[in-house]
Amino acid sequence: MRAIAILLTVLLTSLLPVINAGSEKITIESITVSEGMEARVKIILDSAPKGLAGYDVTVTLRDAAIASVIKVELPPWAKLSDSSIRGNSIKLKAVDLDDRIRSGSTNIELATIIFGNTKQGESMIELTVNKMDDDEGNPIIPSIEAGKLTVTGPSTKTAVITLTHTVTETYTLTQSIYIYTTITENTANHTRITLFTVTALVAIAVVVAAAFITASRMTRD
Repeated sequence: MRAIAILLTVLLTSLLPVINAGSEKITIESITVSEGMEARVKIILDSAPKGLAGYDVTVTLRDAAIASVIKVELPPWAKLSDSSIRGNSIKLKAVDLDDRIRSGSTNIELATIIFGNTKQGESMIELTVNKMDDDEGNPIIPSIEAGKLTVTGPSTKTAVITLTHTVTETYTLTQSIYIYTTITENTANHTRITLFTVTALVAIAVVVAAAFITASRMTRD
């Protein structure tokens, strides 16, 4: 009897790898952003030999001081879905109601996690599979490749924009001053020319009047 029990145990043990082992792998994208910027991290299932019925997973940023989860974007195939955010962690559920992820599908996007409130530093992004089934109802137990979020120092983009804006405003102001000065100078020149012309015309009128008076007197004499 003991020999039969041992034999049954060996047979059952030999079947376990068939049930538990899987070639599927979930990869969490690694990304680097500047402090204060949002980080969009994709989660990809490399293959689904027997399709994908749905999943229930939890994604966690190990160091909560680096960033927090602010929202999630799910792919079009996830018609029935649910999510729950708790600071640096999010629990996701999705179901393939339209059977769009069929046997042999590859590079399947499970979700895009968006991190905000980023602070300088780095942290691993981890995933736990609570449940994942194929189209036949069998459990999928994939290997997990963790991602990494790296946040560098504050972005210099704002400073560059401010400097450019300041230079542009200064240049525009300089142009405006130049144009105003030119107009003023032209106006002054025009005024001087006008006064000179009026003075000349008055002088001519005086000369003509004097000549007319002299001629009248000479005629009387």
